Amino acid sequence: MKPMYPGYYVASFLLFCGEKINYFITDDPREEHVAEQGTLGQGSQPETLSVDRFGLIDRVSRCLQQGDCAGAVDHLRRCYMTDYMIRELFDR
Repeated sequence: MKPMYPGYYVASFLLFCGEKINYFITDDPREEHVAEQGTLGQGSQPETLSVDRFGLIDRVSRCLQQGDCAGAVDHLRRCYMTDYMIRELFDR
């Protein structure tokens, strides 16, 4: 985790559609006293607004789960277009 302020650390991550993560927060250096614990999952975080490839993959999954095939195809096209542009710009 990255230190944000002395004694405070942060981490960022992306939960894909349907994934859950268990967490715990300790308030002592030896991590013996758990101050808070819980689970984050679908509905615990805002919809992925990220335009990176992982955000696009998550959007495809969400669309398919909701039965929105047209939306899933649209996001897949964006994935392919991004991949094509990366190859054209950087694989030379």
